Amino acid sequence: MEETVCIVKREVELGAAVKEVALRDLVEVRSGYSTDNLHKGSKKYKFQVAAPEEHCFSIIFNHKQFIHKSIDFAAPDRFFQSNHIPIQKLAPKGFLNEEQFVQFCTLLTEREELRFILRMFSTDEIEGWNVKELHKFLVEEQNFSVEEKKAEAILDLYEGTNQGKKEEKVMGVMGLRRLLASRWGCIMKEGHEGVFQDMSRPLHSYWCNSSHNTYLTGLQMKGEATVEGYVAALNRGAKLLELDLFDGEAGQPVITHKRTLIQPITLRDTLHAILLKAFAISDYPVILTLENHVSLPQQKVMADLFYEILGDHLYIPDKDSSKKPLPSPKELKKKILLRGKKLNSDGDDDEEEEENGTSGEKTSAAIHPSLSALIALPSVKLSSDVYGDINAHSPDGSASLSESKVDQLYEARAPLATYTSRHFVKSYPKGLRQDSSNMFPLRSWIQGVQAVALNFQTADEAFDVNQGLFRVNSNCGYVLKPEILLTGHDVHGRFNHPKIRFSVGIVSAQYLPKSEPSKDIIDPYVSVQVFGIDKDEWKMKTHTIKDNG
Repeated sequence: MEETVCIVKREVELGAAVKEVALRDLVEVRSGYSTDNLHKGSKKYKFQVAAPEEHCFSIIFNHKQFIHKSIDFAAPDRFFQSNHIPIQKLAPKGFLNEEQFVQFCTLLTEREELRFILRMFSTDEIEGWNVKELHKFLVEEQNFSVEEKKAEAILDLYEGTNQGKKEEKVMGVMGLRRLLASRWGCIMKEGHEGVFQDMSRPLHSYWCNSSHNTYLTGLQMKGEATVEGYVAALNRGAKLLELDLFDGEAGQPVITHKRTLIQPITLRDTLHAILLKAFAISDYPVILTLENHVSLPQQKVMADLFYEILGDHLYIPDKDSSKKPLPSPKELKKKILLRGKKLNSDGDDDEEEEENGTSGEKTSAAIHPSLSALIALPSVKLSSDVYGDINAHSPDGSASLSESKVDQLYEARAPLATYTSRHFVKSYPKGLRQDSSNMFPLRSWIQGVQAVALNFQTADEAFDVNQGLFRVNSNCGYVLKPEILLTGHDVHGRFNHPKIRFSVGIVSAQYLPKSEPSKDIIDPYVSVQVFGIDKDEWKMKTHTIKDNG
């Protein structure tokens, strides 16, 4: 660490190229000895003297070859001192002192649109609100049910200055800026900040935030499997994860991607990582989809590992579970369910083979009884007779559909929505997506498919739409499907006239990424889009702002 700091300092002094990290890639700033490198260095007394813990901090960022990477720093002292902020062309010597830095931040964060909002809702059209004006804004514009006394407490909290017992308290630009970044500026309806939906319906009544090939953090064909893929997906709200299982060395099952250069990880390490983060976002159940390529002896090892590591969190279905409706997310809190091939089930959990139509290595047909007894969602296969499958499949049966199959059923107006009103179904990307791009989830959701498996390592429009849906209901991982899908009605052509009209006012946008790497200043605009059935699709954009990145 000491050498790294010296190298960085020397590069700056000699004018050498300094590596850049895009703002959008920053994850967090940590203080103290909080990374592997600093932990290692702090074991030496000489390091502790040269770089005391209170002087150290780390910037954590996303890296294309890793989940996260860190840059570690050791400051000369604990406090802000002059000549510490190097900003070329803004000061005579290329550095700002404390007073200049505050002025710089004030100019950089100027928000004229907030001044406009203050004037718009001020009785005297001044750039400030008293308690009555703030109360009126919260009730009439933001639709919150708050008393005037609460509005006064909000003003005190977000204005941040001690106004004491002065005759009239005032909220200014900085107070409004903090207010709009809080729950009082959130677009969510009042009362919807937490879990607000009925969570006592059967599991198939909900859309489930789902991950595809969760063990991967890059491309589909090369790289390495890693437990960090599971940690990252769970931290982002995923509740269905995938485990592609094969025989490993020393009798220990491993997770990897078939017929690729992906380096495996052990099932044991993976389960420990999953258990650590399974309920970090919410207590609602986690579903593990098993693609089972494992021999019978190692299947017994698998069953033992599920028992040993997951313990009381492992959901063990009743012997007559195939005759009963699925439990609800509320009943399954803090439980981990297994989904996959079971004795006497007719499904095939080898999704890759089904999508590609290949006839190579098939999933092991033999299932060990000890593993079969743990499967809560047994695999079933959807036939061309969807109506027949509704009654033929047990209530706990769970089918998997490829991206191509979902499109075919949608175009054919097949009664998939009727099937998904009674059974839990998962869809997954077509095999041609070797770049880990995502299938668009709308056609699956519109037909009631509960689990649309996405590559969580890929930030694209499909993933953004997925994150948008699951932001509802407090990002708990489950969103209740609308009544039309709960009752299994066909969504095609049912709506002839719009039921709701609404307007969206764009106030401002910050920290917009460049569309491509460049030193040019961007000309940004904001696009607002509605996704849904064809008649709901809608898109508008604001006018362009010139030279404002």
